Amino acid sequence: MKPRLWIPFAILVAAVAAAIFLADPAATPALSERPGSGAARVLTAPVETLSAARAVHLPGTTRAGRRAHLAFESSGRIVERRVDLGDAVRRGQVVARLDASPFELAVSAAAARLVEAEERLTQLQRDRQRSEELAADGAATREEVEQVTAGAAALTAARDAAKTALENARRAQRETVLTAPFDGVVSAVKASAGEQIGAGSPVVTLDGEGAVELRAEAPETLLPYFAAGQEVTVELPLQGRRVVGEVLSVGTAAGSSGLFPVRVDLPPGPGVLPGVTAELVVEAGDPQALSVPLASVIDPSGGRPALFRVRNEVAERVTLEVGGLVGDRVIVASAKPPLALADRVVVGGQGSLRDGDGVRPSEVAP
Repeated sequence: MKPRLWIPFAILVAAVAAAIFLADPAATPALSERPGSGAARVLTAPVETLSAARAVHLPGTTRAGRRAHLAFESSGRIVERRVDLGDAVRRGQVVARLDASPFELAVSAAAARLVEAEERLTQLQRDRQRSEELAADGAATREEVEQVTAGAAALTAARDAAKTALENARRAQRETVLTAPFDGVVSAVKASAGEQIGAGSPVVTLDGEGAVELRAEAPETLLPYFAAGQEVTVELPLQGRRVVGEVLSVGTAAGSSGLFPVRVDLPPGPGVLPGVTAELVVEAGDPQALSVPLASVIDPSGGRPALFRVRNEVAERVTLEVGGLVGDRVIVASAKPPLALADRVVVGGQGSLRDGDGVRPSEVAP
């Protein structure tokens, strides 16, 4: 059976650390034994190349390819929510309503301001016509005519602004009714009747019918194995099935977990449903890369990973640049001093070692 990599990386590191340092002391006495000669007994394993690519399993969850978080564009109090979790809805169906009374008042106020602006503008236009007639007879100056004309232009702009405000108020009033944008199923309920809700806060989540996709997360070291349009294998453990999907997108920025999102389109078929557990499988690894057991690496996820190499029964500290994790082996991007194929590294008993300590190596199967 091929080894599996479960992400995030820190969980696997913690598990190995627990296995090394919390093991039953009676079961591994040789690891802490220091003979009178001062040499510590340690377990060792060889540096190897990755003989073949290994299957890496990235856990994820399926979801509808088309989904929407339905929200009101204005804040307010929900007076009605007509759907519950799991309900099927049709496009245009009413999902929820806000208390419309504040929006009705806003419409009335905007309409009154528009009427006032139009009346003032009508009066000023009559004044302008009269001033132009008086100016033609020499009874008014051109400056007086220009003042009235400027006032009319300002009131025209105010009238137009009042029209826009009324249109916005009416639109906000209409949007107190939340409707479904497409056919689907309610997959989440975020708010209930009686709650005060902010603009843009989801009320329900709607999963569309049809396409299903997998969303998994990958470490940066595995990103070269994914590309949009690429075919990949997806396992559905609970259904005991494997399907071939197509990579839709690969994230260019890591999330809060430090991992990158990968979206995969899944083919229709039995068990391919939103909300089920799935695993994205990728064959990863460079057959020419040097690798060491994860158990040999000190502080593998920290800033200064290292290990101890044994030569002539002397422990030599080697600092590493980690190139990734494949199964239970760490890929060595670089080492100082350099590692060589078949060098033996300490995989047990290195907790109290220092550079240059004498050791009594004991072999362990790779």
